[in-house]
Amino acid sequence: MRREQSREAVEIYYDLHCRTRKKHGLPPQPISFFHNLHRHLIERDLGEIFLAYHQGRPVAGAVFLRSFRQALYKFGASDEANLELRANNLVLWTAIRHYAERGFQTLDLGRTSLDQSGLRRYKLGWGATETTIAYVNYDLRHDQFLVGRDRSTGWHTALFRRLPIPVLRWLGACLYPHLT
Repeated sequence: MRREQSREAVEIYYDLHCRTRKKHGLPPQPISFFHNLHRHLIERDLGEIFLAYHQGRPVAGAVFLRSFRQALYKFGASDEANLELRANNLVLWTAIRHYAERGFQTLDLGRTSLDQSGLRRYKLGWGATETTIAYVNYDLRHDQFLVGRDRSTGWHTALFRRLPIPVLRWLGACLYPHLT
C-alpha cells in the first residue's frame, strides 16, 4: 500500500481508471485531465493517490483531493481480476486513517449515480450519509428550469463495454470537453 503524489502514480492510477470505466460502460476522462489534477492540485500538496499492490502489480487505487481539513474521495478504480482481494477496502481504510491521524474533519465520499447501486452500497457501508443532488438546466426559450436526467447509463454503456480501451480513451478525449 502506498500513498503517492508523483506523476508516475497518476499514470498507474489512470491505467486502473480506464479499465474500471470500461467495466462500467463509460469512456475515461482524458489523461490530460489527470495530468492537470496532478499539476494544479496533487503536486501542490492538495491531494494524493493511494495505490494498493499485490505481487508487485497495482490492483486498486483512489485519488483524493483536500482543502483545509476536508478530504474528498474523487476517483476510485480497481483491477477486476483481483476484486476478491478487496484492495479497494484497503485503499479507503488507509486513506481514512491517514486523514484522521492528521486531524481532518470530514471525508466526502463524492457523488454517485443512483444507478450505481453497488458503489452506493460500498460507500454506505463505510458510514457515509447519502443526500440527493438535483441537477437542473435553465431553458431560455421557455423561461423555466428543467430537471436534468442522469445520463450515466443507457444504450451507450453496452456499446462502450465492448470497445477496446485505446478507443475509449480516444472517445473520452473527444467527448469530455463537450460534456462539462
